[in-house]
Amino acid sequence: MEPVKSGTVLYCGKCGVEVTVTKDCGSADCSIACCGEPMKRKGGGCCCCGG
Repeated sequence: MEPVKSGTVLYCGKCGVEVTVTKDCGSADCSIACCGEPMKRKGGGCCCCGG
């Protein structure tokens, strides 16, 4: 995952948990995992899959 900015919402595709990033991460290797899989950026479309 590319760097993430404060306010970005990430979600888990398996259990649906969502987290909001509170501090910018400038690392090109920034990733957060849940249920053993990397979390995805929520795109603002679908409420259950972030698409």
